Amino acid sequence: MKAGIRFLLMCFTIILLGACERIDTKHKKTIEENLVETFQNTDENLQAQIDRIVKASKEKDFQFALNNLALISAHNQLTKDQKKAIESLMRQLRYDMEEVEFGEQTE
Repeated sequence: MKAGIRFLLMCFTIILLGACERIDTKHKKTIEENLVETFQNTDENLQAQIDRIVKASKEKDFQFALNNLALISAHNQLTKDQKKAIESLMRQLRYDMEEVEFGEQTE
């Protein structure tokens, strides 16, 4: 009986951990997709900048992505949704950058 309960708890834990990892990956993808979507109706130059930022984000070029997001924020009239999308991606990039740096320090 105890072995059966332990087995079920172990299976539940494994499933839960797998689900958390997929949710985290989807969350980041959603942030980047949301950024692209909010700038969909802007001029082509701004859309191209956003595309380069998303590419840099995926390639873990945090400095390029963060600097260009800051430049877009400072030099453009943005809607509330655009500001929110930029802030969300900046927050995620900072978190990712800290994770990479922490990983390098522990190795």
